[in-house]
Order: sequence, then C-alpha cells, then structure tokens
Amino acid sequence: MPTCLPQDDNSPARRARRLRRRQAKVRYNYEHIAGLGISSGVPLDHAPSWAWWKKVLTTAEQLIGNLKALSHREGTTPNPTLQSMMEITALRVEVEAEGVDDQIEHEHDPDDLLDVAPTSGAGLGEDTRQSPDDPRTPIRDKLTLRRMTRSEAGQRIATRLNTPWQKVISDLADKAAVGVISGRASSLDELRRLFISVPCPGQREGVLQDSEFVWLRLAGPNPMVIRKATALPAAFEGQGALLAKKAAQLGESVEDALRDGRLYVCDYKALEALPSGNFPVPKFMPAPIALFVVRAGNKLPRPVAIQVEQRAGAPAFGPRDGWAWNLAKLAVQVADGNLHESVAHLGDTHLVVEPFVVATERHLSPDHPIYKLLRPHFEGTIFINNSAHSALIAAGGTVDRLMSGTIEASRAAAVAAVNGTPFGERAFPVAIAKRGVNDLPEFPYRDDGMLIWEALHAWVQSYVRLYYANDAAIAEDAELLEWARELGSKFGGRVVGFGIPRVKTRGALVQSLTTLIFTASAQHAAVNFPQYAVMSEAANFPLALYAPPHTTMNAHEADFLNALPTLEQALIQLNLGFLLGNVRHTALGEYEEGWFDDPRVAPLLKTHQTKLRAAGRVIDARNRERRRKYPYLHPSLVPLSINI
Repeated sequence: MPTCLPQDDNSPARRARRLRRRQAKVRYNYEHIAGLGISSGVPLDHAPSWAWWKKVLTTAEQLIGNLKALSHREGTTPNPTLQSMMEITALRVEVEAEGVDDQIEHEHDPDDLLDVAPTSGAGLGEDTRQSPDDPRTPIRDKLTLRRMTRSEAGQRIATRLNTPWQKVISDLADKAAVGVISGRASSLDELRRLFISVPCPGQREGVLQDSEFVWLRLAGPNPMVIRKATALPAAFEGQGALLAKKAAQLGESVEDALRDGRLYVCDYKALEALPSGNFPVPKFMPAPIALFVVRAGNKLPRPVAIQVEQRAGAPAFGPRDGWAWNLAKLAVQVADGNLHESVAHLGDTHLVVEPFVVATERHLSPDHPIYKLLRPHFEGTIFINNSAHSALIAAGGTVDRLMSGTIEASRAAAVAAVNGTPFGERAFPVAIAKRGVNDLPEFPYRDDGMLIWEALHAWVQSYVRLYYANDAAIAEDAELLEWARELGSKFGGRVVGFGIPRVKTRGALVQSLTTLIFTASAQHAAVNFPQYAVMSEAANFPLALYAPPHTTMNAHEADFLNALPTLEQALIQLNLGFLLGNVRHTALGEYEEGWFDDPRVAPLLKTHQTKLRAAGRVIDARNRERRRKYPYLHPSLVPLSINI
C-alpha cells in the first residue's frame, strides 16, 4: 500500500487487522527498568543489521589488538573471554564472505518481523533451513537460502564468540580486560600508557588545566548541567567572605557577576542522595557544586570556587589552592560522569525514546506517513536498550563496576530523570532557555545544536504539512490520536507530559516530532560520542572516586593518584568508551533509498539535506576558530537513531 493517512485508506478493515496483529506481538514491559514502559523483547525487524555488526566488529578488532598488545607488554595470559574475542577478525571475514542481506526483510509483510528475535546462538551450529518450497520454511527464508538475514548474522556472531549477542559489547569492555593488567598507577602517564594501538584522545594536562576543565562544561559529554545563577546557591550560604576572597584572587567579584547575570553554576546536588558503590571495591560518590564567572570580553567562563560537599560551610577551593583545587575539579569530573551516564545519556535519550518506538509499532500502520518519518530514527534502539538492561546496567555489569554509585541508585536516577521532565520541556530551545544559558558568549553544544534543531524543524514541518492540510485532518487520524493517547497512559508508554494535546494541531505535532527526532539523533550523539574522545581516559574523566572527596588544603599529587581508578578499572573504562564512542551507523538526513515511496517527499528531503550540509559548513567554520573542535553535532557525524 502507498503511504497514506488512515482516513484515506481504501482498505480500512485490512489496516485495522494488521494493527491488531502488531499490538499482539509488540508489548510494553514495566519490570526491566522499573517504572518505565519499554519493549518486552527485541522484534526481528529491530535486530541489528549486518552493516551495524560490521562496524561493531571492526571497532572490536582495534580494541582486541590493544588488549593483546597490553597483555604481551605486561606478560599476562589472556583470559578465556579475551581468547574467544580474538575470533572477531576471522568471524567478520567469514560472515561477510557468506553474505548478509540487510534488505531482505523489507520484501515481506512487516508484521511477520515483529516476532521476538532469539537472544543467543545456542543450537545454531548446523544449517536447519529447509527448501523454499517446504511449508515449514520461515517466510524470510523463502526469498533466498544463500544469504543470512540480520538476525541470523547476529546469532552466528553469538555462537562463535560464545556469548549472547546482547552481551557482546559488555563482554568486550569488561570480561575481556580482567587480568590483563593490575595495580595502581604511579603517575598520570602510566594511565595513558594503557592506550597502545588505540589512540589516546585526551590532552596531556587534561583536567589539571582550568581552561580544559571549563571547556568540558560547555563542549564535553554533559553540557546540560551548567546554568545561570539567579541567586547565590544555598550550598554557599555563609561563604560570602570566602567566595569574595577566591574571586578577588582572579580579579573577579561574585557579587558583581551575580548582579550582572555573569555568574554560572554546575550543581550536582542530585547525586547527594545516591549511595556509594562497593563493586568490585569501595568507591565514593561526590556531590560538588562549582561557580563560574564570565568576564566582559571573554568567551569562556572562569572557575571561581568549588565545594565538594553540599552542606553550608563546607570548605571551598579556588584556582590558587594547588592540589586541593585539582582534587576539587576531579570531584566535579566524577560527578559529571555519573550524572552523564545515568541521566543525560541513559535516561534522557535511550529511555525517553523507547516508549515511542513501541507505540509506533503498535498504533501506526507501516503505511502511515508518520511511521515512515519516524521508523528510521528508531533503528537499533530496542536492541541496544535490551542489551543495556541485560548486561551493561545489570547488577555486576560494566556500569556497576565503573561508576561511583550502586547500580540500583544509577538506574533509579535514570528513571527519576525520565519522569522528572515533561516532554514539552525536552524541546532543545526550551531546555536551553530554561537554563538561562543563551547569554554565554561561547557554547558549542548550544550553538551547533540550534542549527540541527532548525534544520529538523523545517523538515518535519514541511513533511507534516504535506499530509495534514489543516488541524482538522489530525482530528480525523485515529491512529495518530491513539498513538499519542497510549504514550501518555500509565498502561502504555508512561511518557510524562505527553498525550493528545501534544499532537492535536499541526504546530504541536511538528514540535513533538522534532523533539523526538532531535533526541534520537543529535542529543544522543552529543552525549554518546564523547565517551571515547573525552571519557575513555580515566586520568582525565574517571567515573568514580576511589578515596573520599578531599576536604582540606593539605593535598598532594599522591592524593590525586590515590583517588583515581586502578589500572584494570581504567582499562575497562577505556574499552567501554572506545566501543560506545566509535560506532557511527547511519547519518542524519540519509534515508534508505526508496524508503519514502511518495514522490512528493523527494524535493522536501532534498531541501532538508541541503540545509544539513549548510549547517555542516557553518560548524566547520566555527571549529576552525574554537579552542578545540566540537565534532559531535556535525550533521555528517550524527546518526539517525540511538543504535549504540
């Protein structure tokens, strides 16, 4: 059937029957991530494509090479997981030679591809496929017996690597590294020497440089924390004289900056209630607060003071306080990393988007124009989220091992973040304005993000107007209205602040769809890809403190090193960051050829692609002038969907 609204479909009964079948196959689960509505399983059509697996395996080859070189240097024996993972190169060549057809599923009724995919390669050692004429042959095998489908490729990988396919990434990051190296680093350079065949991405001085510390608040993995201070934060109550002294040492005045709207804050109070973890060793969760002043004529803020505790009267440290200051900045880095992984990354992208994937499969026919618009932005999301709750964020998993808080606390923080922000406030311009950061002279995340938002908004607006002549056409679209209703229902997607009012006019629908697509593409890119470029180096961005937050002026380099991860923990952080931050699959504006079957869409898409290229040129020019390039929101580097 050609793309059309349900009210224009000549076979409404057939369309309704298809939706009922889809609803029986795709269901919500409220236990995987307690309190949230996510998919109960991974439908075959949402299993990773071979193109995706090839990128993962290519990245994994580089990582295995680094682990082998490190093991050789240290004189250690590769553990069984690492030995199994050494099959990756041969496996990639083998599967690629046999051939995998990523397009084969599109030849069949999409309803047949919503069955749940197998999760492991158990029992796949022999070829059990029948002839094309055998009635027992699955529908997807009738087209060809010579090429594997995407799910079969994943199962082959699982069999050869001896692990369920959802756990390939976590096993590569975590289990493969165990026993390769041990002990604590005696210098920052020793941590950097974990990078052998994998390039070390960090700056040599890293966070020890105040300019780098500030840059990471504006162009790092979590630029969603900094906000304008409209009053002196409560944590600094009674600290006026001390703050005045710290600021005066830099030729600044906190009082003047506050009055002039030049005072900014990064507050990690949300972490105060999170218990510190003890897997595999005791760790410590800081909850610092940092103040920054923008001096007239300067592009970047200057850090003025940091308290590593939220209580009023706690010690405050400034840039003239030597290693005590470096330890205070380290506490901010750790807090920023924990808030990033649990809230900005897991909660505010992965878990926000998944209910929309489920509702779209349940309530929008594959012939619906909004299904056509959204589906490419959902590729891989159910799979990667299923992998996360099965392994990465499971108790005893990689995230539990690396982060300061307990995994239960981290998951709870993610859920609280999802439920704590109404959907309408997730629109990029709304979020930026709410934080009061429009006046920051230089803010790469804001500036490049606004270019992407504007390009997406224009594309979505032109697409919506193509199919909905007026608001009345939306009122007649029963599928869209039921989609919106279920998303906001406690028996459906449980999306806070979503429902029919979010789609009942063309303007509201455009805003909602743009917010959703931006979150699935640009916002996820902004928080995901710095995981290698910034966060893979534990000397610069550790995910946990291994000593209590330092609260005295008496501090030395040894105290800084003792607060950092062990070499094995740092290696696991390197592995995870490299894997997650190096797999880019698809690109913004690039849809599968023939995906939009309505010829009227072609000129609209061409205009969208032209605007994205123009945005890319603006970002290129900005990056030539910036302290350092900010590549994460360049349209050519932003995937369509959350697929890693």
